[in-house]
Amino acid sequence: MAGLCEDSNEPPGSFKAKGTLFFQQDNHPIHTANRIQRWFTRRRDVDPVNWPPESPDMNPIQNLWAAVKRILGSNWAEQPPVRTPEKLWDRVLDAWEEVAKNLDLFHNLVDSMPHRMRADVDAGGLWTRY
Repeated sequence: MAGLCEDSNEPPGSFKAKGTLFFQQDNHPIHTANRIQRWFTRRRDVDPVNWPPESPDMNPIQNLWAAVKRILGSNWAEQPPVRTPEKLWDRVLDAWEEVAKNLDLFHNLVDSMPHRMRADVDAGGLWTRY
């Protein structure tokens, strides 16, 4: 996120949203730094979602990113070295597309949300197994 805030007014790659882009973050202290908040203030088309503090267990995207990291890690040694940010982004997108093929993973994550929310309430907003 910090690199995004330094260099550009656009997300990495060529993605452009129409209207307001809703941005979800887990309110980890690095995401709530003054520098990051100033960036959101300048970007009227990006609206951060109000989310409980430090609650990555409520966000199933963490599970998807973990799957992307596993794919990147398992394929890393088999591929030529990455020498540019664009090549790294291509690898991340390839891994993301591989994860996207696993519809069972997406269904399981959606189905887990009531359990995640109950666990979060029961834990008083603290860490849960999710």
